[in-house]
Amino acid sequence: PKTFAIQKFPRLAKGVSPWFGIQTSRVSGDEHEFYGVREYKSGDPIKKIHWLTSARKNKLIVKQFQQRVYYRATILFNLEKEKNYGFGRESVAEYTVKIAASVAKYFVEHDVSVELVAHAGEVCHIPFNRGPEHLEDILGFLSAAQAGSRVSLAQVFDEFSERVHSDSSLVVIMVDKDWEYLSTMMSIESRNVFLVPLVLVSSSFLDRSDKRNAIESAKMSLPEEFSSPPIFFACGDRLEEPFML
Repeated sequence: PKTFAIQKFPRLAKGVSPWFGIQTSRVSGDEHEFYGVREYKSGDPIKKIHWLTSARKNKLIVKQFQQRVYYRATILFNLEKEKNYGFGRESVAEYTVKIAASVAKYFVEHDVSVELVAHAGEVCHIPFNRGPEHLEDILGFLSAAQAGSRVSLAQVFDEFSERVHSDSSLVVIMVDKDWEYLSTMMSIESRNVFLVPLVLVSSSFLDRSDKRNAIESAKMSLPEEFSSPPIFFACGDRLEEPFML
Protein backbone atom coordinates (compact mmCIF):
# COMPACT_ATOMS: atom_id res chain seq x y z
CA PRO A 1 0.00 0.00 0.00
CA LYS A 2 1.02 3.60 -0.54
CA THR A 3 2.25 5.43 2.52
CA PHE A 4 2.50 9.09 3.48
CA ALA A 5 5.20 10.85 5.47
CA ILE A 6 4.70 11.29 9.20
CA GLN A 7 6.83 14.08 10.65
CA LYS A 8 5.55 13.96 14.22
CA PHE A 9 3.47 11.35 16.03
CA PRO A 10 1.65 11.75 19.37
CA ARG A 11 3.65 10.98 22.50
CA LEU A 12 4.14 7.28 23.22
CA ALA A 13 4.36 5.54 26.60
CA LYS A 14 7.86 4.75 27.82
CA GLY A 15 8.68 1.23 28.81
CA VAL A 16 11.81 -0.33 30.26
CA SER A 17 13.65 -3.55 29.51
CA PRO A 18 15.70 -4.77 32.51
CA TRP A 19 19.33 -5.84 32.38
CA PHE A 20 21.06 -8.02 34.98
CA GLY A 21 18.38 -9.00 37.45
CA ILE A 22 16.07 -7.06 39.70
CA GLN A 23 15.52 -3.33 39.57
CA THR A 24 16.48 -0.99 42.41
CA SER A 25 16.14 2.74 42.87
CA ARG A 26 17.66 4.89 40.13
CA VAL A 27 21.00 6.51 40.84
CA SER A 28 22.05 8.23 37.63
CA GLY A 29 21.44 8.14 33.91
CA ASP A 30 23.43 7.67 30.75
CA GLU A 31 22.71 5.62 27.62
CA HIS A 32 21.34 3.12 30.09
CA GLU A 33 20.12 3.81 33.61
CA PHE A 34 22.28 2.65 36.53
CA TYR A 35 19.99 0.99 39.07
CA GLY A 36 22.36 -0.11 41.80
CA VAL A 37 24.62 -3.09 42.55
CA ARG A 38 24.39 -6.75 43.48
CA GLU A 39 26.72 -9.70 44.10
CA TYR A 40 28.53 -11.16 41.10
CA LYS A 41 27.02 -14.26 39.50
CA SER A 42 28.74 -16.69 37.15
CA GLY A 43 28.40 -15.42 33.61
CA ASP A 44 28.16 -11.70 34.46
CA PRO A 45 30.34 -9.56 32.16
CA ILE A 46 33.64 -8.55 33.76
CA LYS A 47 33.17 -4.95 32.56
CA LYS A 48 30.08 -4.67 34.78
CA ILE A 49 32.08 -5.27 37.97
CA HIS A 50 31.98 -2.33 40.38
CA TRP A 51 35.59 -2.47 41.57
CA LEU A 52 35.39 0.06 44.41
CA THR A 53 32.43 -1.69 46.02
CA SER A 54 34.04 -5.08 45.38
CA ALA A 55 37.19 -3.97 47.24
CA ARG A 56 35.19 -2.58 50.14
CA LYS A 57 33.05 -5.73 50.54
CA ASN A 58 35.93 -8.09 49.71
CA LYS A 59 33.82 -9.88 47.09
CA LEU A 60 32.86 -9.24 43.48
CA ILE A 61 29.98 -6.82 43.02
CA VAL A 62 28.42 -5.89 39.65
CA LYS A 63 26.48 -2.85 38.53
CA GLN A 64 22.85 -3.27 37.47
CA PHE A 65 21.52 -1.43 34.47
CA GLN A 66 18.20 -0.92 32.79
CA GLN A 67 17.50 0.52 29.36
CA ARG A 68 16.51 4.14 29.75
CA VAL A 69 13.90 4.25 26.98
CA TYR A 70 12.02 1.45 25.29
CA TYR A 71 8.96 2.04 23.15
CA ARG A 72 6.34 -0.52 22.14
CA ALA A 73 3.19 0.20 20.15
CA THR A 74 0.28 -1.94 19.01
CA ILE A 75 -1.67 -0.96 15.89
CA LEU A 76 -5.24 -2.28 16.06
CA PHE A 77 -8.07 -2.00 13.56
CA ASN A 78 -11.07 -3.87 12.21
CA LEU A 79 -12.01 -3.83 8.51
CA GLU A 80 -15.72 -4.29 9.15
CA LYS A 81 -17.72 -4.97 5.99
CA GLU A 82 -20.82 -3.06 7.08
CA LYS A 83 -18.81 0.05 7.98
CA ASN A 84 -16.70 0.21 4.84
CA TYR A 85 -18.29 3.46 3.67
CA GLY A 86 -17.30 5.01 0.35
CA PHE A 87 -16.05 3.39 -2.84
CA GLY A 88 -12.74 2.08 -4.17
CA ARG A 89 -9.76 4.15 -3.10
CA GLU A 90 -12.05 6.60 -1.33
CA SER A 91 -13.35 4.05 1.15
CA VAL A 92 -12.88 3.52 4.88
CA ALA A 93 -10.92 0.30 4.30
CA GLU A 94 -8.48 1.95 1.89
CA TYR A 95 -7.87 4.86 4.25
CA THR A 96 -7.45 2.51 7.21
CA VAL A 97 -4.85 0.44 5.38
CA LYS A 98 -2.94 3.52 4.22
CA ILE A 99 -2.88 5.00 7.73
CA ALA A 100 -1.83 1.68 9.29
CA ALA A 101 0.98 1.23 6.76
CA SER A 102 2.27 4.78 7.28
CA VAL A 103 2.19 4.53 11.08
CA ALA A 104 3.95 1.14 10.99
CA LYS A 105 6.64 2.56 8.71
CA TYR A 106 7.14 5.54 11.02
CA PHE A 107 7.50 3.27 14.05
CA VAL A 108 10.03 1.00 12.38
CA GLU A 109 12.06 3.97 11.16
CA HIS A 110 12.12 5.35 14.73
CA ASP A 111 13.11 2.03 16.35
CA VAL A 112 9.74 1.47 18.02
CA SER A 113 8.88 -2.20 18.54
CA VAL A 114 5.52 -2.62 16.81
CA GLU A 115 2.86 -5.29 16.57
CA LEU A 116 -0.24 -5.41 14.37
CA VAL A 117 -3.63 -6.74 15.44
CA ALA A 118 -6.34 -6.65 12.79
CA HIS A 119 -9.49 -8.38 11.62
CA ALA A 120 -10.17 -8.51 7.90
CA GLY A 121 -12.40 -11.55 7.58
CA GLU A 122 -10.08 -13.39 9.93
CA VAL A 123 -7.73 -12.34 12.70
CA CYS A 124 -4.19 -11.27 11.84
CA HIS A 125 -1.62 -10.90 14.62
CA ILE A 126 1.94 -9.91 13.72
CA PRO A 127 3.88 -9.92 17.04
CA PHE A 128 6.27 -7.24 18.27
CA ASN A 129 9.47 -6.75 16.36
CA ARG A 130 11.64 -4.14 14.69
CA GLY A 131 13.47 -3.68 11.41
CA PRO A 132 12.86 -3.66 7.65
CA GLU A 133 11.88 -7.34 7.42
CA HIS A 134 9.24 -6.84 10.11
CA LEU A 135 7.86 -3.87 8.17
CA GLU A 136 7.72 -6.02 5.03
CA ASP A 137 5.59 -8.58 6.89
CA ILE A 138 3.16 -5.87 8.00
CA LEU A 139 2.96 -4.27 4.55
CA GLY A 140 2.48 -7.69 2.97
CA PHE A 141 -0.63 -8.29 5.06
CA LEU A 142 -1.96 -4.78 4.48
CA SER A 143 -1.55 -4.99 0.71
CA ALA A 144 -3.99 -7.91 0.60
CA ALA A 145 -6.38 -6.87 3.39
CA GLN A 146 -10.04 -6.52 2.49
CA ALA A 147 -13.09 -5.33 4.40
CA GLY A 148 -14.41 -8.80 5.19
CA SER A 149 -14.85 -8.66 8.96
CA ARG A 150 -18.27 -9.45 10.38
CA VAL A 151 -17.33 -8.80 14.02
CA SER A 152 -17.22 -5.50 15.87
CA LEU A 153 -14.19 -3.50 16.91
CA ALA A 154 -15.19 -4.20 20.50
CA GLN A 155 -14.87 -7.94 19.91
CA VAL A 156 -11.41 -7.54 18.42
CA PHE A 157 -10.36 -5.36 21.35
CA ASP A 158 -11.79 -7.78 23.91
CA GLU A 159 -9.86 -10.64 22.33
CA PHE A 160 -6.49 -8.89 22.52
CA SER A 161 -6.73 -6.26 25.28
CA GLU A 162 -5.26 -8.52 27.97
CA ARG A 163 -2.23 -9.15 25.76
CA VAL A 164 -1.41 -5.47 25.30
CA HIS A 165 1.77 -4.80 27.28
CA SER A 166 1.79 -2.37 30.17
CA ASP A 167 3.92 0.74 29.57
CA SER A 168 3.13 0.68 25.85
CA SER A 169 0.90 2.49 23.37
CA LEU A 170 -2.23 1.29 21.60
CA VAL A 171 -2.98 2.96 18.28
CA VAL A 172 -6.60 2.26 17.28
CA ILE A 173 -7.75 3.13 13.76
CA MET A 174 -11.52 3.38 13.88
CA VAL A 175 -14.61 5.10 12.50
CA ASP A 176 -16.53 7.60 14.57
CA LYS A 177 -19.49 5.21 14.72
CA ASP A 178 -17.37 3.10 17.08
CA TRP A 179 -17.42 5.79 19.82
CA GLU A 180 -19.60 3.51 21.92
CA TYR A 181 -16.62 1.17 22.38
CA LEU A 182 -14.15 3.89 23.30
CA SER A 183 -14.98 4.10 27.00
CA THR A 184 -14.20 0.38 27.31
CA MET A 185 -10.90 0.87 25.50
CA MET A 186 -9.94 3.71 27.81
CA SER A 187 -9.88 1.25 30.73
CA ILE A 188 -6.57 -0.02 29.38
CA GLU A 189 -4.93 3.24 30.44
CA SER A 190 -4.89 1.97 34.04
CA ARG A 191 -1.88 -0.15 32.97
CA ASN A 192 -0.02 2.90 31.64
CA VAL A 193 -1.07 2.13 28.09
CA PHE A 194 -1.40 5.30 26.01
CA LEU A 195 -4.48 5.11 23.79
CA VAL A 196 -4.04 6.94 20.47
CA PRO A 197 -7.34 7.02 18.50
CA LEU A 198 -7.07 7.73 14.77
CA VAL A 199 -10.64 8.39 13.70
CA LEU A 200 -12.24 8.27 10.25
CA VAL A 201 -15.36 10.44 10.00
CA SER A 202 -17.83 8.04 8.43
CA SER A 203 -20.30 10.58 7.02
CA SER A 204 -17.56 12.22 4.94
CA PHE A 205 -17.25 9.02 2.91
CA LEU A 206 -20.94 9.24 2.04
CA ASP A 207 -21.12 12.98 1.37
CA ARG A 208 -17.91 14.94 0.82
CA SER A 209 -19.67 18.29 0.30
CA ASP A 210 -19.49 19.37 3.95
CA LYS A 211 -16.73 17.34 5.56
CA ARG A 212 -15.67 20.13 7.97
CA ASN A 213 -19.10 20.10 9.62
CA ALA A 214 -18.94 16.30 9.66
CA ILE A 215 -15.68 16.45 11.65
CA GLU A 216 -17.09 19.02 14.09
CA SER A 217 -20.18 16.88 14.63
CA ALA A 218 -17.98 13.86 15.35
CA LYS A 219 -15.93 15.87 17.87
CA MET A 220 -19.07 16.98 19.74
CA SER A 221 -19.86 13.38 20.65
CA LEU A 222 -16.30 12.68 21.75
CA PRO A 223 -15.65 11.18 25.20
CA GLU A 224 -13.21 13.21 27.32
CA GLU A 225 -9.80 12.57 28.83
CA PHE A 226 -7.37 10.76 26.59
CA SER A 227 -3.67 10.03 26.79
CA SER A 228 -3.60 11.54 23.33
CA PRO A 229 -6.38 13.63 21.72
CA PRO A 230 -8.03 11.79 18.80
CA ILE A 231 -6.82 12.65 15.31
CA PHE A 232 -9.61 12.97 12.75
CA PHE A 233 -9.55 12.16 9.05
CA ALA A 234 -12.22 12.89 6.47
CA CYS A 235 -12.56 11.53 2.95
CA GLY A 236 -10.47 13.63 0.60
CA ASP A 237 -8.07 14.87 3.31
CA ARG A 238 -4.31 14.94 2.90
CA LEU A 239 -3.60 12.29 5.50
CA GLU A 240 -0.15 13.61 6.35
CA GLU A 241 -1.43 17.01 7.54
CA PRO A 242 -2.32 16.00 11.15
CA PHE A 243 1.24 14.67 11.58
CA MET A 244 3.08 17.76 10.38
CA LEU A 245 5.42 19.65 12.70
